[in-house]
Amino acid sequence: MGLVARALAAVWRLRCAGCGNVGTAQLCAACQAAWPPAIPLAGVTAAGALAGPARRAIHQLKYRNRRRVAPALTARLAPLLPPGPWLVVPVPLHRVRLRQRGYNQAALLARALARQAGWPYLDALVRARATAPSPGLGRADRAANVAGVFEARRALFGRRVLLVDDVLTTGATTDAAREALLAAGAAEVHVAVVARML
Repeated sequence: MGLVARALAAVWRLRCAGCGNVGTAQLCAACQAAWPPAIPLAGVTAAGALAGPARRAIHQLKYRNRRRVAPALTARLAPLLPPGPWLVVPVPLHRVRLRQRGYNQAALLARALARQAGWPYLDALVRARATAPSPGLGRADRAANVAGVFEARRALFGRRVLLVDDVLTTGATTDAAREALLAAGAAEVHVAVVARML
C-alpha cells in the first residue's frame, strides 16, 4: 500500500472486517484469499465457508453495525450465482428483532447483490412471529422453531426468486422461507448466502 493510501486509510480509520488491519477495503485481499470455498449443495450458492476472516466479517456486519461490509461480501457471491434474472428477496427479521438491531443484515446483503447483478429487489416476506434464537439448537429444533413463521406479502406467480441470507447452518430458516415463496406462486427459489456452515 502506498504512502497516500496509508494516510487516507488512517484518517478514515478503514479497517478490514476480516482481520482488522488498516487498509483501503472493507475486506482486504488477504482475507478474501484466505476465505475457504463451500462444498456445493443443490439449490444453494454460498460465497464460501463460515470460517476465518469470513466468520469475523459476518459477525462485524451482523452484530457490530458494520453495514458497509455488505457489498464486499456479496461481490464474491455475485459471480457464482446461476444466470438470472432473479427477483432478489431477503430473509426477514421479526419486527421486534429489527427494532433492536436497527437493520436486517440479510436485506443489506440482498440490496447489495441486487445492485451488483442488476436484478430487482423486493421485501416479499414477513416473519409473522418471533422465534427463539437459533444458535445452539439442533436440526430438528431449528426446523420446529421456524415452521410456518414466514408469510408472503404478495403473489409471486411465475417469478424466479433468489432468497438471500447471511449464513446457512442447517437450512431450516431458508427451507421455511422457500416454502412461503413457493406457496405464493414463485416458479423457482434459489438460496444465496454469504457463508455456509460446513
